[in-house]
Amino acid sequence: MLAKEPRGSRRAKTGNAFEFDVQSIAMLPVSVKPYRVWDTHRDANGLYCHVFPSGTKVYKWYYRHPRDGRPRHFNVGRATALTPARARAHIRENLLPLLQEGVDPADQKRAEAKVRRHAKASSVEAFLNEIYLPLAGRRKSGAHDIARIRREFDFLMQLDVADAEAARIRLREYIRRYTGSTHTLHRNLNAISAFYSCVVDDERIEPASHPVRGLRRPALPTNERVRYLSVDEESALRNALRDREEQLARAMENGPGMTPDPLRTIVLLGINTGMRRSEVLNLQWQDIDLSERMATIAAAGTRTNRTRRVPLNSEAVEILRAWRERSKNTGKYVFPGNGDKPIADFKKAWHEVMQTADIKGFRYSDLRHHAASMIVQAGNSLHAVGVVLGHTNLRTTRRYAYLAPEKLLDVVESVKRKPGL
Repeated sequence: MLAKEPRGSRRAKTGNAFEFDVQSIAMLPVSVKPYRVWDTHRDANGLYCHVFPSGTKVYKWYYRHPRDGRPRHFNVGRATALTPARARAHIRENLLPLLQEGVDPADQKRAEAKVRRHAKASSVEAFLNEIYLPLAGRRKSGAHDIARIRREFDFLMQLDVADAEAARIRLREYIRRYTGSTHTLHRNLNAISAFYSCVVDDERIEPASHPVRGLRRPALPTNERVRYLSVDEESALRNALRDREEQLARAMENGPGMTPDPLRTIVLLGINTGMRRSEVLNLQWQDIDLSERMATIAAAGTRTNRTRRVPLNSEAVEILRAWRERSKNTGKYVFPGNGDKPIADFKKAWHEVMQTADIKGFRYSDLRHHAASMIVQAGNSLHAVGVVLGHTNLRTTRRYAYLAPEKLLDVVESVKRKPGL
């Protein structure tokens, strides 16, 4: 069904229409806003040129859907690739016959593209590389998810991506044979489940045939690991850090060219703020306001993709000032590494300090738990813990309610009946 020009169109308002030729299209000016120019040739059949602010000019065809009569716009091609005569011929010879048969050309174009796409990426590996990889790359954890899928599910790679039943059988066997931690198993299955959700969105399999949904997984343990330092352990850790720093300072005096060691500052900052390792290492001086005693963590550097402000206590401010003075750091990162990047890691130094302090089973990430424990044991609310640590889910914060058992004893003691009642 051919369509009259839409009411209120640019041509109706400005009279912006003429018979197209190559020269007149090339001379169309670029505007701040996109606009349309209509072809007045007797064989135009709804052809117009859409001019974009970037300078791109695209031939489009205006028509109405053959079944419901809704107005549609079909991309015929760029003006750099088609002459007006070829654009008119394409509409007359290829698009109008479909319309007369009751077929929407836009629907036909999408169906043909789908067939080509399905033929191109038929295996799980091909779909992963050609279709899922560009989509997953937009997510913060996309690269990790892709690596996890390739590492854990190599036995799926040569399967037909549309063979959901074969994938389900192999995944069920994978779960049965898995010997790692339950948490890791769930993360692996979540990664492959997201992949197959993309397969469903691409209409390779029906939603009900999703091979991961409905699989029985072992239940996650309810006893979440919450490790924090005792008073003696924290004292031993601080002593080990101080001794290490003094030892390296003496070595710097005898060995010119050595740089100050940042480990003590990194660890004490974790103890006093509860920031994650990545948040500490990616700190920039422009994000820290020592006078206001506040650090800003940019959204790109947080797990939740939300910018948050972290309060700095007096010790955190003192150690940051001392580090800036001692390191003579003029770069943008608080803890600079190689080139224009922050320190990548400090695992070796951390393990050495743990051995010196004789502390077992304690990771740097546990400093967040330690900071939370100190906040709770000081009598502060769980809400305060969530704000300081940047939690978005109360369930995450709730596990710290058990870090101060004496407080809970005081609570239950308060419900005891008074004598004489």
